[in-house]
Amino acid sequence: MPDAIRTRAVRPRRPPLSPAQRAIATLALLLLFVALGNFTRAGMALYYAGSLRHLPMTASWGYLVGFGLWWGLVMAGAVVGLSRQRRWGWWLALAGATLYQAHVWGNHLVLDASDYARLTWPRDLVLSALFLAAVWGVLCWPSVRRAFD
Repeated sequence: MPDAIRTRAVRPRRPPLSPAQRAIATLALLLLFVALGNFTRAGMALYYAGSLRHLPMTASWGYLVGFGLWWGLVMAGAVVGLSRQRRWGWWLALAGATLYQAHVWGNHLVLDASDYARLTWPRDLVLSALFLAAVWGVLCWPSVRRAFD
């Protein structure tokens, strides 16, 4: 008995992503990692707030939880806006990334209490500059800007 001929439905192929769409997707992935990192920071601060509540610190556990939740939500919102190519997503990603780095550096200047923390500033400065260059570079790329008009 011959085998039955199997046919499968042919799905239409998606057109390949343009370079601008690939850049937007890569930036959205970067911001997703930042959002997840901040949610993790909030969760860890919440976890340790119970067991290390008497630890002397320059910032309260509540502040650390709020910091992580706020910036996690901002970055997650930017990811949604970028993924849907909404104009507000473009603005949220640009403003959110810039204000996030300003907040991080404000924390460094005000809350870093140890000599070791200050020794990491050059590395942190390089990472901040690379992060901002990636965000601003991608979002100000002319074909990317046109994608959000």
